[in-house]
Amino acid sequence: MNAAFALLFVALGQPVESRTLTVQMTFSKKVAAEPFTGRVFLIAARSSISGTPPNQSWFKPFPFFAQNVRDWRPDEPLVFKPQHAFPVMLDKLPSEKLYLQAVMDLDRGGMNCLTSPGNLYSKAILLDPKDPPEGPLTFVIDQVVQERTFKETDRVKLVDIPSKLLSDFHKKPMRLRAGVALPKSFATEPNQQYPVIYEIPGFGGNHFGALFSGSRDRTDVAGVEMIHVTLDPNCRTGHHVFADSANNGPYGRALVEELIPHIEATYRAVAKPGGRFLTGHSSGGWSSLWLQVTRPEFFGGVWSTAPDPVDFRDFQRIDLYAAKANMFTDEKGERRPIARRGGEAVLFYKPFSDMEVVMGRGGQL
Repeated sequence: MNAAFALLFVALGQPVESRTLTVQMTFSKKVAAEPFTGRVFLIAARSSISGTPPNQSWFKPFPFFAQNVRDWRPDEPLVFKPQHAFPVMLDKLPSEKLYLQAVMDLDRGGMNCLTSPGNLYSKAILLDPKDPPEGPLTFVIDQVVQERTFKETDRVKLVDIPSKLLSDFHKKPMRLRAGVALPKSFATEPNQQYPVIYEIPGFGGNHFGALFSGSRDRTDVAGVEMIHVTLDPNCRTGHHVFADSANNGPYGRALVEELIPHIEATYRAVAKPGGRFLTGHSSGGWSSLWLQVTRPEFFGGVWSTAPDPVDFRDFQRIDLYAAKANMFTDEKGERRPIARRGGEAVLFYKPFSDMEVVMGRGGQL
């Protein structure tokens, strides 16, 4: 057993021993009337699950399992036989109290395979090793993950518009969203125009960040009043970085041709490069830098912090051009870390990748 998996087993509890567990699932036609083709999950958490599925943790992952199904019909029993598992197989669950829950990923555009709005889930069932089930554990999937509500304020507004460019690409309705924080003088100076800073959140962040600026007023930049726009970079594959791509579609074009013109017309923004600025952190740092470099005629400046790698000669300390280079081990055969804490490696690429294989989509890698 390597050290990374040893750490995971310690986090999950000891001992880990084989035990027979039969799982059966159905989904109610009240939440999905048509046959389902896609990925079904079973998750196992230490803490009680009272409603929607929990988010998977990078540093303390809970065991979860996935099976791909085709034409699974409402109210039709499915014997769950996972094709993917992390960090242990279903019969190797730790001998402790666990709360199990079934999830159907309807893959409707959200980035998270478990908690995206529209996904379906069951009530949780307690698995107690002191009181093992006499028969199959049966899960009825009859709950729906609800869309989160953006609660506007006097100075923070929601922008949510259809995108023709993305809808044409994906062959289904697609939307662009942003949270717009307005300067203090916006309501009292109806003839004033304002420059705009467009912030792209890092992985997992979205336009809801506009509601949580804390004690700092992000519309006051060194004494200059500006509109602060927090963009939504999330998509079904994770973070689309506002780059036009064959997988995610023309998100860069949609930003500059649809969303930004709408914001400028609605909120009296300065509609020229000298009034458009970019910032972002981590994946948002990469995105903001990408937009400035590829569209210098549109944006007037960028402040990119801790961006994802921008050079394949140093891609997370890996030279992708080097002979026999790979993400999992270095030239000495040592495991490559993906995260450190206090100078100590706490995550490694291989188990992190194995976790995302179970997810199927929307992962960081």
